[in-house]
Amino acid sequence: MVRFIGSADLPGFCVKYFVFGNPKDGYGIRILSRDGNRADRYVSRRLTEVLSLARMLMRCVVFPENLCEILEDLLFEAQGVDK
Repeated sequence: MVRFIGSADLPGFCVKYFVFGNPKDGYGIRILSRDGNRADRYVSRRLTEVLSLARMLMRCVVFPENLCEILEDLLFEAQGVDK
């Protein structure tokens, strides 16, 4: 399954956001830019969580080059700190 979430189309660039995957392997986010850069990252087995995250990334206009770093930061925050 690949679902188009939307695009951020501003002067000089266009970035498209997709959610891909299946229940067995999990779901991920794909970001494509007009200049050919692409990033694919699996995020979660919960489709609703991935759809919500993809919409948030689209609103903030995240580029393919930054997807990995942002997901790492979010994963760190989700795990919390051991005390």
